[in-house]
Amino acid sequence: MYLDGNLAVQCWQSEHLKWAFMIGLPSLVFWGLGIPFVAFYVLRNRSDQLDDENMKAKFGFLYEGYKVKAYYW
Repeated sequence: MYLDGNLAVQCWQSEHLKWAFMIGLPSLVFWGLGIPFVAFYVLRNRSDQLDDENMKAKFGFLYEGYKVKAYYW
């Protein structure tokens, strides 16, 4: 298997592997851990405002349907 954009680069060998880990691994960490952590942080800091209409408009999709004491689930 070779990279479509450059047939001189063999897939999952030195050059391709380097780029896969430099781009892929940080992206997985960001999307898998970073986004959920930031959402939890925002909800935790504003937990007393969860009933506010402005808060519901911005972040309601994250906690609507959960009990008040378990908004972070």
